[in-house]
Amino acid sequence: MKILDFFKRVIGIFGFKNSLERLGIKTVVSEKMSGCINRWAAMYEGGMRGRLNIPAAIASEAARLATVELKSSVTGSERADFLNGEYAEVIDKIRNITEYAAAKGGVVLKPYVDGGKIKVGFVQAENFIPTSYDSSQCIDGAAFLDRRFKDGKVYTRIEHHGFADGKYTVCNYVFESYSANDLGRQINPAKTDFWREISPQVVMEGVKKPLFAYFKMPMANIEDSSSPLGTSIYAKCTELIEDAEKQYDRLLWEFKSGERALYVDTNAVKRDENGREILPDERLYKLLNADDSLFKDWTPTLREQNIINGLNEILRKIEFNSGLANGATTIFFSTFAEIMSAITC
Repeated sequence: MKILDFFKRVIGIFGFKNSLERLGIKTVVSEKMSGCINRWAAMYEGGMRGRLNIPAAIASEAARLATVELKSSVTGSERADFLNGEYAEVIDKIRNITEYAAAKGGVVLKPYVDGGKIKVGFVQAENFIPTSYDSSQCIDGAAFLDRRFKDGKVYTRIEHHGFADGKYTVCNYVFESYSANDLGRQINPAKTDFWREISPQVVMEGVKKPLFAYFKMPMANIEDSSSPLGTSIYAKCTELIEDAEKQYDRLLWEFKSGERALYVDTNAVKRDENGREILPDERLYKLLNADDSLFKDWTPTLREQNIINGLNEILRKIEFNSGLANGATTIFFSTFAEIMSAITC
């Protein structure tokens, strides 16, 4: 993701909150928490990811460890057998879902009926905003953002769930626009190909719990302790990740600046018709005005081991702050070894 795409994402997420206010829906997420989610998403997806891709690696490893031996099923009756078939589809995707939750703090699982079957959609952190929660910080009201593109137009659906007067209400608001940063005009869901079967409003009685589940990381929210939202698994080491990227850049520069070269006197090379020197390989041959020799070899001593030791120490601190076991970043070490081998061969 390019930096421009990142800023478009930020504008879109804050625009989501503004859109809810425009519809008269109050949110319970602070500007600080929204900014954190933006930053974690950018670190994971690319805008601020860096060469090492540490945030995605941390989230991926955490998801692997949490789900590698996971086995779960629904049994005990005919109904259970039916539910287990739908449930198995969620379990098949649970590693990816867990990775997104680890990276961005949480994921919403939202079941719905489609063609007589129960499907479960998952909504990532940047497309979900809580609108109410109880004293135990359990979210019981939320808005979800869904966006589709067709024929140069952007179609946006905001789905709001909440309890009111003892009833559970689901409202759908659909908008049509020519820009992803602008909601545009509100239209009837029936006028779209995507959501023509969705009702603008559904009121249900007898519902005791929200028709969605919020799966969040188990650690405390150090960014906003009053928020019901979870935090990224790498929330405590964002600065360390930046330090690791800088140290890795130093390692690459050490090899780049230390490339073996043959310095050649300007009188020892051929020239083109315009008088410019012709070098066989500009990376290996450098020009100089020599007084005593036409050729001079330059093979510098590299300091790569000191830099790698420093990088490894930073990675160990990242492991500690993100809750990973020591040595979990072995993949990074092997990557460095491969790079060094390729460069020095």
